[in-house]
Amino acid sequence: MNPNNQTIETDEIDLGEIIRKLWKEKFLILSISLIVSALAYVHIAFKPKTFQTIVVLRNIPSTLFIKFNTAINLQQQQQQQQQQQQTTFASLLEDELHQKLNSFDNLNEFVKQNNSINSFKTLLKEQQISAKDYFLNGSSKNKFGLETEKNKILKNRYYLNFPKELKGDEFLNEYVLFTFQEVENSMKNQIVSVFSSEKNDYEKNLVIAKQLNIQEPILQQKLQDRSLFMINEPKELYYSGTKVIQNEIDTLNKLIAEAKEIKLDFNPILDRASKPIIVSDSSLKFGILGFIVGLFLSLIYIIFRNVLKSSQ
Repeated sequence: MNPNNQTIETDEIDLGEIIRKLWKEKFLILSISLIVSALAYVHIAFKPKTFQTIVVLRNIPSTLFIKFNTAINLQQQQQQQQQQQQTTFASLLEDELHQKLNSFDNLNEFVKQNNSINSFKTLLKEQQISAKDYFLNGSSKNKFGLETEKNKILKNRYYLNFPKELKGDEFLNEYVLFTFQEVENSMKNQIVSVFSSEKNDYEKNLVIAKQLNIQEPILQQKLQDRSLFMINEPKELYYSGTKVIQNEIDTLNKLIAEAKEIKLDFNPILDRASKPIIVSDSSLKFGILGFIVGLFLSLIYIIFRNVLKSSQ
C-alpha cells in the first residue's frame, strides 16, 4: 500500500474519531453554551438602558446685532486688527453659545437649577456623582456633545445619552434655551461695555475741547504738491469740537440704553430634540455572542480533558 494513502486514511479516521467524541459530549457542549449565553443575556437585560436624542441648532444670522456692529468695528480699527473676515456681535454670540453648550460645568449648573428633573437628581444622589461626572465619561465617548460622522464633527447637531429617569428630549431642548439665555445676557453686557468704553473716550476729549475752547471741528491742510492739497481732520478727537463730541456722546447714551434692553426674538433650535431611541447594548446580541463563546469554551474544555486522559 502507498504510504501517502495510508497517511490520508489515518487522518480521516482521526477526524472521524474527534467528531464522534464531540457528538457524545453534545449535551455538555450545549449546556455550557446555553449557560454562558443566559448569563450574558441576563447581564445586559438587567443593565440600565441608555437612550439618545439629537437636537439641531440654527446658524446665528449676521444681522442679529446689525445696529450695534459699528462699535465693534471701530474697536477693531483702534486695535489695528487686520482680518479678512469681519467679526460681528452675532459671530461672537455663536462662538460663545457653542463654547457654553460644550461646557460640562454649564451643564452641571443647569441641572442644579432645574426643578423638573427630580428623578434624575435622585439617581445622581444615589450614585454619589454630579451631573458633570455623569455626562463626562472619561476616556470613552461622553454622554453629551457634538455628533460625529466618520470622525467628522457635525456642526449644530448635539446628542444626549441619558437614563430612563430623565426625559432627555425635553431636557436637551431646555438646556439649549437656558444656555442661549445665558449667552444673550453675556452679549448684552459686552455690547454695553464696548459702547461705554467709547463714551468714556469721548467724554475725556470733550473736557479737553472745552478747555481749548474748540466748539467747531478744526481742519488741517496737507500740501500734496505745488498745485494740489487736501483738508483732513486732525487725529486727536478733541479737534472735532464740543458740538460734534457732545452729539456722539448723546448717540452713545441712546445705544447703551437700547443695549441694556435687548431681548432677541430668535429661537436657536432648528429641529427640536428627536424622539429618544435605545442605544445601549442589545440583550439578544449579547445572548448570541455568549452562546458562541460558550461553544468555544466547551470545546476547549473537552479537548483539554481528553489530552489529560490520553497522557495518563
